[in-house]
Amino acid sequence: MKRFTLLLIVVALVFGGIVGCDSAPQEDATVEESASVEEPEEVEEPAAEISELVERAHEIAALAKRIEENPESVDDLLSEAGLTEEQLEEVLFEISEDPDASKAYADAR
Repeated sequence: MKRFTLLLIVVALVFGGIVGCDSAPQEDATVEESASVEEPEEVEEPAAEISELVERAHEIAALAKRIEENPESVDDLLSEAGLTEEQLEEVLFEISEDPDASKAYADAR
């Protein structure tokens, strides 16, 4: 149980670092640059489908919230979700390796 709680804390810190480091520093535009005409950048259309891992990240974030609220019920909550501690750890590591899933997890937490 302590190991699991520690794992959740570590994963939360890792996700916080990943999401916090995603933004690039903004640079001030000089007068010359602002006077020049630039071609409009192509805007990526948002993906119509959400990846399976992103959906899973939302589910795991909800599970993590419930575990934090009821740490004495970890085993029951995991079995309700159909997971063991080891399986949860594997999913958390998969999520942490995918930037979109990491962001989804952090946003859902």
